[in-house]
Amino acid sequence: MTATLIGILVSVTVLMMAGAPMLQIRKILKHKHAGDISQALFWIVALGTASVALDGFYTHNYFLAIPNACSSCVNIATALLIRKYTLPKYTR
Repeated sequence: MTATLIGILVSVTVLMMAGAPMLQIRKILKHKHAGDISQALFWIVALGTASVALDGFYTHNYFLAIPNACSSCVNIATALLIRKYTLPKYTR
């Protein structure tokens, strides 16, 4: 019983953490520029959450696996969005 409650608490916390980049996404889409936002941070967090998700799937701990997989996807999407809006646009 206690393990289930802790698992639910961890899942909710990780999902809240996964929602944190949404503020950066909104800022990037509003200004169409992401030069002042670090890509490396989002890639590192994505790698970390993906490794926790893989461990969760391996150990059949879905309280860890599913929220961390979602968080990893959000961080990868944010990093790719930052990359898109920091690359120089070449004109002819």
